[in-house]
Amino acid sequence: MLTALTLELEALARKAEYTMEKFCATKAQPTKEEYHGFESLSLRFSEVAARFSDQVDQLKGEHADWVEGEGKRLVSRAESARVNLIADGQPKSVATFRRSFTLFFEGPIDSALDSSAVRSRNKQTRERCERIRCLSPSGIISWAAAFPPTDWTAGFMNDRAFDYLVDEIEPQETHTHTWPVKVREMLHTFGAEGALRGSSNFHKFIRGSSELFHETNEAQAY
Repeated sequence: MLTALTLELEALARKAEYTMEKFCATKAQPTKEEYHGFESLSLRFSEVAARFSDQVDQLKGEHADWVEGEGKRLVSRAESARVNLIADGQPKSVATFRRSFTLFFEGPIDSALDSSAVRSRNKQTRERCERIRCLSPSGIISWAAAFPPTDWTAGFMNDRAFDYLVDEIEPQETHTHTWPVKVREMLHTFGAEGALRGSSNFHKFIRGSSELFHETNEAQAY
């Protein structure tokens, strides 16, 4: 919704700038009626600009309030899941952990029986999966540990919350962060079974994350 409005406003601004250049370049002298018309238009443009500025300030304030509330709650949830995973060596639900990685790297599968609404949600979820895969390995693991698919897929989490999490979920010390070796073993098992067995992206992820686990001197299966 806001993306479409932004594009519309950008097009309007470009047209206004172009028209203003033409207006400033004209050599013709306005009539009395045209002069009064210009004054009226100037007032209207000023009022619209002021309203736009006020609305932007309001949106900024609302976003700041959201970050202080819901945004920080989501980030705190991710941090708690990360701490618990490190302490326990495994997630609360291995099945959900596996399902998350399968979705990250395989995406939802469309069916010929799906409605257009379901296909649209699946498309948005695939786009979200692609963005999650662009996180660091620690960020991806943190996401899988903290948020089951029913929390973040299209239709369950709005764009503002998802965008904020993508920006904020990374551990503070991504490059020095380490995970228990049990998590590595679990990921290797995921990659040897089921849908992820043939996922080149998932196996690339495993290879890229090997240095983040304890006991890195152990032989790697990949």
